[in-house]
Amino acid sequence: MFISPIMNSPKASNANLLQNYSSHKNIHGKNYGNSISFSGKTLSPEVLKNQLRILLSQDIWAEKLNVKMPETEMEKEVLLEILRQRRPLDKFARLSNEKARITWNVNFLRELLEKDPMNPQISVICQELKKYGDLTKTIETICKKLHFEQKKNKAALEYFKALQKLEDEYISSKLIKNHALAQFWAQVKKHNINAEQKFSTEELIDIISKSEVSGKTKEAAKTKPVVSVTRKQILASMQKQYEQYLRENVNIYMGEHHWKEAVKGRKELLERNLTVLRRFPDLDKQLNKMFDSVQKIYSFKTNCLGEADIYPIGEIWKELTKGIGEIKDKISEIESLKSKLSVSDDAKLKSALEKAEEELAELKKDWADNLSYSIKFEKANRAAFIKIGTVDNYDYLTAENKEILRYKELANLCDKNTGLLPESVWKELLA
Repeated sequence: MFISPIMNSPKASNANLLQNYSSHKNIHGKNYGNSISFSGKTLSPEVLKNQLRILLSQDIWAEKLNVKMPETEMEKEVLLEILRQRRPLDKFARLSNEKARITWNVNFLRELLEKDPMNPQISVICQELKKYGDLTKTIETICKKLHFEQKKNKAALEYFKALQKLEDEYISSKLIKNHALAQFWAQVKKHNINAEQKFSTEELIDIISKSEVSGKTKEAAKTKPVVSVTRKQILASMQKQYEQYLRENVNIYMGEHHWKEAVKGRKELLERNLTVLRRFPDLDKQLNKMFDSVQKIYSFKTNCLGEADIYPIGEIWKELTKGIGEIKDKISEIESLKSKLSVSDDAKLKSALEKAEEELAELKKDWADNLSYSIKFEKANRAAFIKIGTVDNYDYLTAENKEILRYKELANLCDKNTGLLPESVWKELLA
């Protein structure tokens, strides 16, 4: 389930895979030179470089890499070394991630069909897999491409396999600690120059090559060590994250299709926690059970709302989504008419433009009216659940939902603006 392409790479030979790798085997010796590491031990420059190699390669198999600007010349040197080794493996990483996603979905689907055949997520996952066509052929094709990439880029793969082995040795020898890895990773995420995932490995190499070292940031210096997590802790943390994700993203008014968000949430959390999860590659079953248990809690609270006479405001919100599209179309029509009028002062075009602008104003007013009605109805629905004594469940399911909160915020703006949305807000909605 976890994206770990290194497991598919060819076996590393006994050759020297990293620069000066033979010196790594003598890490227990006493003569390390005169450099000082973050651990307080006296270490050779090569051991310090190895520590940086480990710190800087924590998400090396992500499709788009997370990178912060180097703070020292040594860090810059090591980062460029790692990026240049990764550059020929971009396609390998993409294929490996795609294979992992398909395999995870297939295994999850099989588990649902066996244990919960009525689960609405089944149709969601089936639709996700349908786009691949014949799954057997798709996986076979991906495996063939992966095999070709492995043969073509054997040296680069061996570099990272040796680096993984080195990491295990350094952790075992306490030359690097889990909290140091977590602390460094927190800084990478905080100062990530590729946060929008728009730079390729080649582009990152170009950016880093031309950059000057920043020196240690004050924020980095103040960062407190992060305690190494256990299996139990990562499961507990992800359980809270998933519960919060469902509360924020699953709108109970929007029907069965909202379970697409539940599946999306699983994938998002796995990607978000990948750096930690890669240290526990056997958590698949426990994670699936955890995800299922959180969804059952959510479903239980939904089923325990009870029978109340409520307004179907989900239908109004679907119309609001449709209305945004209609407003965009009308704006495009107006822009087209204005463009034509700029070259031809035609009376019919002027008349058509006036009519289109009136229709746009009417569409916007109708949209704002429907929005205000929906929020009034939502308040009435909550009152109905208060009446039957299940408002706690209702608040759990709705109070932190991003979509509902956004609609309430927009309705409040309408109330303050004589029932209409300010134009500045319309620009944001229509962007």
